[in-house]
Amino acid sequence: MILLAIDILLTVYVLAVYNEYIYYGIYVILTLIIAIINNAGLNRTKEALCNALIPLMLIAFLYVCYSLFLPTLYNVYLNNLSSMSSIFLVVYAYPFFDLLFYGLTLFLGTKVELSVKSFFANIHFLMIGYGVGMILIIGYTEVEFYYLIGYFIFKNIFVNWIVRNWEQVVSNPPCLPGWGILYYVSYGLSFIPIIGVGKLVIAKSFMSYIFAKTSTILYTYSNPLYPSNTFSATSLTFNSSLNGNIYWLSGVIIWVAMTFTQRYDRKKPNLYDFFYALCGIHLFYMGIASSLSLYVLASFANLK
Repeated sequence: MILLAIDILLTVYVLAVYNEYIYYGIYVILTLIIAIINNAGLNRTKEALCNALIPLMLIAFLYVCYSLFLPTLYNVYLNNLSSMSSIFLVVYAYPFFDLLFYGLTLFLGTKVELSVKSFFANIHFLMIGYGVGMILIIGYTEVEFYYLIGYFIFKNIFVNWIVRNWEQVVSNPPCLPGWGILYYVSYGLSFIPIIGVGKLVIAKSFMSYIFAKTSTILYTYSNPLYPSNTFSATSLTFNSSLNGNIYWLSGVIIWVAMTFTQRYDRKKPNLYDFFYALCGIHLFYMGIASSLSLYVLASFANLK
């Protein structure tokens, strides 16, 4: 209720400067205050700050990197290199950035208490969403598609099956494989539960063709070398045949490669896990929308 009141007041009186970053900052401050109060006052201030601030700041950091830093870097490539060289540099350099982000996530995950692990673990949805989008925009007929899949398989096997104390370090949420359902449901229904975040303008409403209309970066239009079905946006919201520039089979290949190389927490779910999963779903859509918009952001957005 407090956030709703703040959102309404700022929208009415300071719309010219008000944006989701300000809203998120207010949300963080309010969360910190509530966390301190719920943790028996100032006696556990340090623990409350770590438990509340670390996950929220990490989400903000990853989102800024995905929607601003990486597109800006791609824009620099486009301005100084040929189009194809820029594409290959982005693709082959992506694992380096993903390792940095993933390593930071695992490290910070050791700094929060076990009671926060269930919420913190859902940040993996954000990173998986971006990684899936990065692979999708290549096209499954290309070597680079399997290069990124190979990287994720290697990373998953090493982190999930070799790293010791897996439960304390990685702790993937049990519902993480559900991203495949989210992807195909949104593809088929032309629906995405976020409208616009940051510099991303995803849709004018929850109806979105980002999954069907996004072109692969190697084949920016329908090409006989890449199997795809041209999708024409109509007044209908359904795309049950999964027609689109990104071939429907790509998602299946990525899902199989990622899902069966990871381990997941085995525990009895509770009510809190349901709300944490809803947060993870939103993070997945933020991640995949950011990566699918990479070329558009780098080429046409005002990133200066």
